[in-house]
Order: sequence, then structure tokens, then C-alpha cells
Amino acid sequence: MASYRILCLWCLCVLLHQNCEVTAGTPCTQSDGGGAAVTSSPGSSYTVSTTFTHSCPWNGQLPELIDVPCTCEKTGTMRYSREEREVEFCDGENWLVMFSFKLGSLHRPGDSCKALFDQGVHESGAYWIFADPSVRQPSQVYCEMDFNGGGWLRVYNMMARPGNNANAALFYQSITRNDDVRVVSSSSTSVSIYTNGLRLENYKEVVYGWAPSSDDIVSHFGYYMKTSGLRGECHIDGFCGNNQVMGVMKGSVTNSQRSYKTGSDPNYPHVGIGWTTQQIVWGYDNNGSPNGHWANWADTECCLAANDELMKRAGESWRYSILIR
Repeated sequence: MASYRILCLWCLCVLLHQNCEVTAGTPCTQSDGGGAAVTSSPGSSYTVSTTFTHSCPWNGQLPELIDVPCTCEKTGTMRYSREEREVEFCDGENWLVMFSFKLGSLHRPGDSCKALFDQGVHESGAYWIFADPSVRQPSQVYCEMDFNGGGWLRVYNMMARPGNNANAALFYQSITRNDDVRVVSSSSTSVSIYTNGLRLENYKEVVYGWAPSSDDIVSHFGYYMKTSGLRGECHIDGFCGNNQVMGVMKGSVTNSQRSYKTGSDPNYPHVGIGWTTQQIVWGYDNNGSPNGHWANWADTECCLAANDELMKRAGESWRYSILIR
């Protein structure tokens, strides 16, 4: 019976087009390289290589196309659960999960962070999604599930830097160029806005935020929605130039709406987002001031729109962030 079970596992490994290793041993749980839990049945174990290319076939067919009705009566019977994306093995009495593909793993990507959230994935972290659903090649990204309804894709993050001209120039460079989509953690410092490869027509919302630390949810931010999608939007889909209108955004501090512009060039007076040459709401006042950071989205006159005091209290752990959904 044991040898029959091992033979079944070997046959399944062949069907899965994977590099598998069947040995005697105790139940074990491993990773398939894409975040999926891989659990063996008692009395045998196996590994799953990262060369896996599709869901578990059954009799040469994709499981999405068929159901496998069977009962756990005979040892060695195997079935695929399409809903749970699990392959199960019958030990004569119970169905044992051989391995499963978690939603958001390499072998079960979501269509977006929002789609994952709507399907019940509510923990922030790195997940696999189809950046462009028309191209079935998944990309790993960071999904922010705790902010404002969940399902946000982080495309930019910058940890605190001293407010000086050199760092303002680095900030300017990073927000005026775009690179391929990737994981953007809350403790990283981006050198670009990572949106290349995304089907931006499917994204409608943008947040330019500030958080007091890498562990905190965005607290101050500017927000806008474009129902036709974010293709062509300044910064998100390429830089549109200095002192150009980006759109009408709502600031979280005062809840007022205003037409905001990109900053001036990295020399003076501001880099980031504002509404005149001085009313900065997100970015740097590039005049060499040690208090040159601005991120309060306040609706005041010249030079009072910053949250310098809050930044000082946060120390060196605060961050700028861009989220889209």
C-alpha cells in the first residue's frame, strides 16, 4: 500500500511537469517558491520546483475545465479542488492536502491588489499579480491592505532624508522617471516610480502620502480619482514637466480640493507637489533649509503648508509614499 502511494505521488509529479522527489518520511510543509504552502501526505514527502508553469493537470486536462467527483474510500485516490486550488490524497479514511496554491502566490496570481482584497486577502505584503491581465506573466508587488479600504498597490516609497539641496535633487530624479513594477516595501527608498508594465487603464485612484514611520499607515495625503484610468497621468505614467497641472486633488488635512501642480526644477523653490511656486504640500523646499520637507497637505498661504514639527517628532523613520488602486 505504501509503495502504491509513492507510485501515485510519482505519477502526479510527472503530470505536474515538476522536479519532484518522493521519499519515506514524516509529513512536511514547504514553499513552492511563490508563497504557496506545500504539504505532503503522511509517509511520504516531496519538493516542488519553481519551474511549475500551470495549475495541477488531471488526466492531461487543466482542472479549471473539469470537476473530479470522487470519495475517499480507496487509498491512493487523488482529487483536485478547483475552488481551493488544492490537490488531495486519500489515505483510506481522510482527504489529506498534498499541496495548495495560495491566492496571490506565484502559481495563483491575482489580477490586482484590489482583486486580491475583494477575494479575501486582507494582510499587507508582497503578492503576485498580473500587472497587465492581457499578458499572463505575473509580477511580484507590494499590496497595502490596511489603508483606506485596502487593495492599494505601492509604486513608490522614500525614507526620510535630511532637507538639503542634494537630497531634494535625488527626490526630483526619483519622481520624474519610471521603472518596471516590483515589490516596494514600506522601509525602502525608491529611485523611480515603479509603474512600467502595469495596465494603468485599470487603475483609477492615486494617493500621494506621508507616514510617520515605515510601520505606520499613511496619515497625510492628497487623493484623486480619474474614472478613465491613470494612463497618461503625470508622475504615474511619466513626468509631464515642471510647474504643470497634475489634477484636482483632495487634501486629507483640510478636506479641501485644489488644482495641484508639479514642482519647479530641482534648483528652487520646490520639488514635488504644490499649487504655486511656494505652497508646497508634498516634497522638498529646495533652498538648503534643514526644515525643507513638506507633506501636510494643508490649505494655507506661503510657507505654512508643511508638517515640519510632525516630521521632527517622527525623527528619521518617516516616509513619502505613492499608492494606486
